[in-house]
This record gives sequence, structure tokens and C-alpha cells, in this order.
Amino acid sequence: MVHCMASSHVLCPWLWKSYYPLDWIQLVKREHCTYAVEVIDKNAKVIEKFPLNPYPILHPSLDVGIIHLKDEDNGKFLKFK
Repeated sequence: MVHCMASSHVLCPWLWKSYYPLDWIQLVKREHCTYAVEVIDKNAKVIEKFPLNPYPILHPSLDVGIIHLKDEDNGKFLKFK
């Protein structure tokens, strides 16, 4: 299984409202967020996009989380390993 690590405040901004000084963050909830990993080339062109599961796993006290690919079994991800 592929584990994508990211900051918890990026994966779940609604849990870290003090990190964002803008008023719009007060309106963000889990159902507003979708996740994907984009593979880009040296010119910042997206060459592949992989959807991620909608439920990140967060560390209980640190600003870190993991999230998994939605469909690892389709084989597309293997070409980038």
C-alpha cells in the first residue's frame, strides 16, 4: 500500500483554523475536500493524477497525517515507482 505523507493542516484544514487567517476557513468541512497526488514533469506539466481516499489518518498530537491511493490495484501507479 502506498502511503502519502502530508501535514495534517493541509489534509484537514478545518481542524487547524488558527493556521489560516482568512475567514473562509470557518466554512470548510470534510465534505468540501477531495484529495489527489499529481505527478508533474520538470516544466510543472501534470503527466498523471491519482485520486486518494477521502479519509486521511492523522497523528493525534502532531501536525502530520497519511492518506492512501483510492485505487492501487489498477497498475497505473506502478510505472512511477
